[in-house]
Amino acid sequence: ATEMTWDDAKKEATLRLKISTSNYIFLPYRLSDDKNSCLITNIIKSEDNVVQQTLVQKIKKILLDVEIQSKAHLKEKFLTDLRAIRELNDIDEQKTKLRNMRKRLDDPHVLSGEVIQSYMNSLRDIQDYDAMVNLMNDLQTVPNTSKFMNTGQMSYLYAFALNRRNDEGDRELALKACVKALDKKVNHFPDMLCLCGRIYKDKFVESKYEDKDSLKNAIHWYRKS
Repeated sequence: ATEMTWDDAKKEATLRLKISTSNYIFLPYRLSDDKNSCLITNIIKSEDNVVQQTLVQKIKKILLDVEIQSKAHLKEKFLTDLRAIRELNDIDEQKTKLRNMRKRLDDPHVLSGEVIQSYMNSLRDIQDYDAMVNLMNDLQTVPNTSKFMNTGQMSYLYAFALNRRNDEGDRELALKACVKALDKKVNHFPDMLCLCGRIYKDKFVESKYEDKDSLKNAIHWYRKS
């Protein structure tokens, strides 16, 4: 039998270690020549150059990957639970469970455009307009949410909820949200256009049919749609 060399023995020992710890991340490293840092020993070759990665750099990357995976899991779990609630037949039970889920949106790792829109749609389906408005008002105070809050669809849902809730001042806030969104051509989709027409029509009706400007605007936006 051929006698095993020292390098072969090291390779075999390393392989056995990897197999025995398959559920763990294996980071082989050595002390650098200047003794100031630890270097990953499975170096990466980029073209003709060798990219030497420190142990600290590698650990930071691994922790970042874990955070990304954790965020994805939290979002998917939220959406899965949301779908389960929407399948319930009892509206009151849906409302209670949805309001309980609102607490989970305090975690910034859960927040995303898809999550917020799906949650708002669920509230709309059970006609919990107060919860929709309160959520939008709360999220406007949270940093880094403008990228998914200032979309046409979110503006539509907010204005829709305000118009349906119709507390004092709600109609004007709904109209303001619609008009602001409609400044952008991309937001000229049928639901938004019809909603703007509907708000003006409601204003005309509530004026006992005397607000002719609202009537003209209602006709204008309905025709646009």
